[in-house]
Formats: sequence, structure tokens, C-alpha cells
Amino acid sequence: EFRRVLFRSYLYFSAYESTHGTELWRTDGTTTTLVSEIRAGASGSYPQGFTALDGYLYFQANDGTHDAELWRTDGTTTTLVSDISVGGDSYPQGFTALGGSLYFQANDGTHGTELWRIGDGLPATDRNQSTDLPSLLLLSSLLAAAGTLLLRREGRAW
Repeated sequence: EFRRVLFRSYLYFSAYESTHGTELWRTDGTTTTLVSEIRAGASGSYPQGFTALDGYLYFQANDGTHDAELWRTDGTTTTLVSDISVGGDSYPQGFTALGGSLYFQANDGTHGTELWRIGDGLPATDRNQSTDLPSLLLLSSLLAAAGTLLLRREGRAW
């Protein structure tokens, strides 16, 4: 997924260069700089899924230790938000900002792929506990519209 986003007057994107591999970059239209080398060396962290919320840019990246997990940056400091699937990849994706929360799907290695959220005073990550949604949520899309989070799976909407 190639995605770029405007955040704090910069365009953020992932790009490859031979020294750092594919990492998080930004440009103001004049100067382009590496934001953070999340995975040291030429392997790269392959950041993707950029979504801004409450002064942070959230995305998926792989630092080589925690696998594909949820990260964030304020443009200066880049940190791992949570190792959702300890010892494996959680593959967080489908990031959607709504009402002070960030919704996304991820796999914690125990419950399968489900809906997660952060924000609104929640802990770093909060797995969906709603009985209205299937326990193994393989979403084809998340969409915020008119203050409501819309979920779609196999043609069915919630």
C-alpha cells in the first residue's frame, strides 16, 4: 500500500534509498529528509498506512525485532506504540481516525484479525470486545462517515 499524507506542513511517505532501505521520509517541497531509521541498515522497515490523529502520525512498520507492528511519530520522535503480537506480526492496517480514536484491524496471534482502537483515554491498544462483531473480523474496509465508523466484511456492513 503506497500512501502519503500531509502532517504538520510536511508530506510524509515511505521511500527506498540504498543506505537505509525503505523508511519514513518527509518533504516540505524544498527539502526531503529521513524522519527515522526504524530498522537500522539497508533492510528498511517498510512503513505504510499513514494516518494522522491528535498530533501523531500512525503507521505500520517492522523494526526487525517486533515484526510488523503499530508505530507513531510526531515528526521528531518515532516510537513503537504496542507490540500487539509478541513474537509475531500483527499487521495493523485499515487505519481510520474518528472522534479522537484510531480504529484499525490487527492480529494479536491469539484471537485472529480483529478490530482495535487507541485514543480517547484508552490504553495504548484496546481490542474490540463488542459482541455485535464477529470474533474473527477480516475487514475489507473501515470508513468514518458522519461521525460513525462503518465496517464492511464480505459485502455485509456493520
